[in-house]
Amino acid sequence: MSDLARFAFLNARVSLYAARLQPLDSLLSYIDSAHELPADYLESAGLPGLADQPPASASELEQHLISHLSMEAEGLMHAMPPETRGLIAQWMRRFELMNLKSLIRCKLTNCSLERSREYLLDIGHFARLPLDEFLHSEDIVEFLRMLAVHDASLARKIRLHIEDPEQLFLLEAAMDYHFYEGLVAACKQLPSREQEGARRFLGRIIDQVNLVWLLRYRIAYDLHPPHTFFMLVRTGLRLDRSRLAHLARLDDFETMRAALPAEHCDCLEGVDSVTEAEMRMLQNNLAYARKLLRHEQFHLVRALAYLYLRERQLLELHQLLKGKLLGFSPELIREALLGGVAA
Repeated sequence: MSDLARFAFLNARVSLYAARLQPLDSLLSYIDSAHELPADYLESAGLPGLADQPPASASELEQHLISHLSMEAEGLMHAMPPETRGLIAQWMRRFELMNLKSLIRCKLTNCSLERSREYLLDIGHFARLPLDEFLHSEDIVEFLRMLAVHDASLARKIRLHIEDPEQLFLLEAAMDYHFYEGLVAACKQLPSREQEGARRFLGRIIDQVNLVWLLRYRIAYDLHPPHTFFMLVRTGLRLDRSRLAHLARLDDFETMRAALPAEHCDCLEGVDSVTEAEMRMLQNNLAYARKLLRHEQFHLVRALAYLYLRERQLLELHQLLKGKLLGFSPELIREALLGGVAA
């Protein structure tokens, strides 16, 4: 069967969903407004429910957006050939890992059961783990024992870092590593004709993640080179294993930038902070995803590009609406949207 026939349904569904994507500039004009986002704007963004019943709290807003993203991801999966659906399922796994991070923080700080439950997001059919059972575990030791039954590899990674409360950022980094490791593994399960395009796109995302981690670990946190290298996902596109090993030995931003491939080196020219570096790389990848969405037809990678762009759009909406719900100033909301720091 040709790719045109195999992906015709998916291609049509992605095109339908893509009409919901709105540029950031269209959102910025509402920052200074004292009114709610107009119903026609929310409807054009595929979120009429936010206009019909505006969320009363930040957590309600976040749940609404996650539920909508999950619904769209499920819609894409149903339009895909069965042998390709595992990649989308793994893509959405990140939100389950976010729930696990929240649960671990609650276990370590002795949150009540009710308070712990408030931090968890309902991700529908993408939930693999019995979070309710984990909630009722007596302590972190029992939680890890229960987790090991379902995901022994993840439980081992968490156990390595759980004992030092001063280094919990390494725990979260280890969980992120587990996610990207799973994403690459899911990509390898694709039929060969889908692998290359998906692998190139995912490799760009992993390059961005690795570069930000390198800057944080070596410059901000002063981690030793071997430890830094150990925490990196060594399956990127341009930043391969040998280049990452070399970069991990450097401890100066300009020296690190000069050792990057030309594309990344040019992208980071004039950058003087980790946040700015992250935003530059993100903008590059968003532009690449838009290009895939416009020019790739009848290919799985087009669905990935849509999800990547849609997540960013929903994050921007979340930043603006949450900022207004919490009474933040327009200046702070604008900084969040343009500087990439969540409100």
